[in-house]
Amino acid sequence: MAAEHQEGAHQGWNVKLRLAIDADNADEAVAIAAEVWRKMEVTAAAEPQITRSAGRAPHWNVIADLDLSALEPITPDDAVTRFRYVIRNLPKVLFCDPDRDDPRSGLWQWLPDSWELDWQPQELAHPAVRAAGIGVVVVTKKNRYPGFGGTHSGQQLPEP
Repeated sequence: MAAEHQEGAHQGWNVKLRLAIDADNADEAVAIAAEVWRKMEVTAAAEPQITRSAGRAPHWNVIADLDLSALEPITPDDAVTRFRYVIRNLPKVLFCDPDRDDPRSGLWQWLPDSWELDWQPQELAHPAVRAAGIGVVVVTKKNRYPGFGGTHSGQQLPEP
């Protein structure tokens, strides 16, 4: 029993932001992402991952782990509160909530072309951003390197 508890012990949080950006090249996509991070008042913890989408509407995916080390201790210390901190400077942007109520993880999506958000024109800090996903998950020994690069709990990050 103690080994199971140890394996699931809380070791921090991983917060990942994925932006789908309409840009001519990867450098332009990263510059736009940096502008979005500045407006959101967040920073990338490391170099972002940049990939080209091959979908029907090509775009660049910029995926970054966010550095929330400047965040003061919060109560409650859960995924929703951390998500709210990340979007605190985007008061008019509506994200779709996760389908479940899990204080240890969540995936919020901003898909302005979806029927849920289509009724209100929105911009996520820059007009070239076409979609966004914010994944928050508690880090344990068992999932030391949690990833939101493609899926989280079976959910895909947004592809516009």
